[in-house]
Amino acid sequence: LVPIPVDAAVGEAWDVLALEVLSLLQALADIIEAEKRYLTVVLLTCGASGPPLSRKRSDDFLEGPLVGGPSLGCPIRGVVRVARIELPLLSLVCVDSDDFLEESSSGKVARQIACELEATDGSMEVAYRGGSRYAPRMRLSARNRIRAGLF
Repeated sequence: LVPIPVDAAVGEAWDVLALEVLSLLQALADIIEAEKRYLTVVLLTCGASGPPLSRKRSDDFLEGPLVGGPSLGCPIRGVVRVARIELPLLSLVCVDSDDFLEESSSGKVARQIACELEATDGSMEVAYRGGSRYAPRMRLSARNRIRAGLF
């Protein structure tokens, strides 16, 4: 479990955190290579992805907490997505939880992490807002000529 503190990630600090995550993943890659074993790592963030923290309910898995702007967590997610391709023995689960903001919510966050470690839907990036689980999904457009009329 790698918690990424909320207060450490302001502005350019996200880029620094992405470099730290990269360093961690490189160290884990060395361990995996030496021991030839499967490893699961959970990256816990708050506000790095998912619906904005200010909005509790959403139908969309939005890109971060800034409405109309890029997600601050993009550098971290980019590093993680590349690592998933390059390190097949390393399972990386990203959990973004608004409960990480509250000191008294450690039990909720622990249950969310346990749920994700047991999940079978294949989602490797999820966000929890107000107790609801969000995962990115592709929606087919009605304008897609290949699939027109199927939906």
